[in-house]
Amino acid sequence: MAKAEEFQEVLPGFHTWQAFCLQCKVDLTSHALSIGEGLWWIDPIRLAPAALEELENSASLPSGILLTNGNHERDAGFYQKRYQVPVYADPLAAAEFALPSEPFPVTLEGIEVLSLPGAGPGEVGFWVEEKKLLILGDIIINLSSLPFAPLPDKYATHPQEMRRSLQKLSALNPKLIAFAHGHPVRNGQERLMTFQLS
Repeated sequence: MAKAEEFQEVLPGFHTWQAFCLQCKVDLTSHALSIGEGLWWIDPIRLAPAALEELENSASLPSGILLTNGNHERDAGFYQKRYQVPVYADPLAAAEFALPSEPFPVTLEGIEVLSLPGAGPGEVGFWVEEKKLLILGDIIINLSSLPFAPLPDKYATHPQEMRRSLQKLSALNPKLIAFAHGHPVRNGQERLMTFQLS
C-alpha cells in the first residue's frame, strides 16, 4: 500500500495527503478532519512516522475512521489498531472489507453522511456544513488524466444511478471539495452544476 511523506492543512482542521499506489496504478488521497472534540480519519493511507506524529500533535483526539465505499479499506486497520476507535462504513461497503466495521451512527458531530449509490459499493460522501466542505469517495475523481470527472462507467456499480447521485450534490454549494483520488478543489460548485445539466 502507498505511504505519504507529508500532509497539508487545506482548511483549518482539515488535512489531506496523497501517494501513488503501484498496485492500483492511481493516486490515493486521504483526509483527517478535526471537528468538535474529535478527529476523523477518512479513507486513510499510511503517513510516514514523522508526518503522522506531527498531525497527531496538532489535532484533536481520534474519534473514528470513516470509509466512503467498499474499495477504500486501505490502511484503516493500521489506524484502528493504533487508536482503538471504530471503523464506520455503509453496510454494502462493509461486505467488501477484511476489517470489521460498523454502520454510520445516526448522528456524527458536524458531519452529514450522504448516500451516493451507483459509484463504488456502498458509496457515501460527507458534508461538513460548518466548513462548507464536501468529501467524496469515487463518485468524482480529480486526477491529471481525468480532472474533476465522474467515475468512468466501467468502474461504477450502476452508472445511471450514479448520475442521479451526482445531481444531488449540486444543491450543497461547497467551498471546498475533497476526493479519494486527487487534490481538493475550491469553488467547485460551478463544476458540480455541469452534472445537473448533463
